[in-house]
Amino acid sequence: MQADLDVLRDLTIARVTVDNTHYVRLVDIPEPFRAEFRAWMRFGACPGIEGEERCGCMYEHDFEGYRQERLRGIYRKWQGKAPWELSHYEPPPTNDDRR
Repeated sequence: MQADLDVLRDLTIARVTVDNTHYVRLVDIPEPFRAEFRAWMRFGACPGIEGEERCGCMYEHDFEGYRQERLRGIYRKWQGKAPWELSHYEPPPTNDDRR
């Protein structure tokens, strides 16, 4: 799967709550990286952030772990499989799917 890794590399989406919880919002992650990150984070913990969608956020350190593996092309979390090779990966909708 080829994607514009510069977009992922340059992405600045981290947020911090008043109690110092560092997180990212899934809606701020562009596709196809959002779909990949969701697959990569299966069974992962998500912080409850006041004012945000339930399970719509993930911890920043988890996103950074995904990002570093994706940029290097070395996947350690799921026995060496890339996120899009996982059986639970759901590809992002295409323009045809939105009609």
